[in-house]
Amino acid sequence: MKKNANIFGMRRNIRIEIEYDGTKYHGWQEQPPGFVTIQSTIKDAVYQLTGERSHVYGAGRTDSGVHARGQVANFYTDSKIPIQTFVRALNAKLPEDIVVKSSSQVDLDFHAQFHAQAKIYSYKIYSHKIPPAIERNYVHWVWFELDEEKMKEGASFLIGTHDFTSFAAANSPRKSNIRTVNNIDIQRKSCYIKVDIKADGFLYRMVRNIVGILILIGKKQHDPLHVKHVLEAKERSKAGPTAPAQGLFLEKVIY
Repeated sequence: MKKNANIFGMRRNIRIEIEYDGTKYHGWQEQPPGFVTIQSTIKDAVYQLTGERSHVYGAGRTDSGVHARGQVANFYTDSKIPIQTFVRALNAKLPEDIVVKSSSQVDLDFHAQFHAQAKIYSYKIYSHKIPPAIERNYVHWVWFELDEEKMKEGASFLIGTHDFTSFAAANSPRKSNIRTVNNIDIQRKSCYIKVDIKADGFLYRMVRNIVGILILIGKKQHDPLHVKHVLEAKERSKAGPTAPAQGLFLEKVIY
């Protein structure tokens, strides 16, 4: 099928890339009335623009307070709006903390979630005795010093294909907890420590649970080998605390 083939008359599949500040939202996933989410806000913008109640399919269901620089979504429309108009027109309908960065017409069978091959998340930690004010919604503040070299050593045990049950949220419904982590990169710049994780998929709160145990390693509460033991235990209670949401960003979805 050609990229812009349209076998159902005017029906089109529109792919958009989105950046958002998740601070004020109850995550990506649409919730009952009274809970404002990223998905529902974009869905409303699409309705205002096209007059259609289109479902907006996202590549990843980010939690409350989690941000994105490269979220991908798609929706179907019968509208005749030129593809190059969607970015400007949707941004005119959206609040300033949600921005559509690009739009394209894709095959009708493209699905933002099911066709994703990998995702990259980043997590930013601010290690300093004094908490940040301006960046408080975008970093996780820890008042103690962290040893990033120990964190890197601990993270190395998570590379590869494993059962990540210990790093999934308790009672998270999944057919399989097997995931492949391609890379974990940990870098320090001044008081900031940034953790980048690339994997073929993530379990619910998996990144935040991984960061939680790496922080314990960084503060030398455990030896780096502890990460291996936790992974092999396949038991969530062994992994320690979940890092808070505000330091987490969905950076990129790979297709």
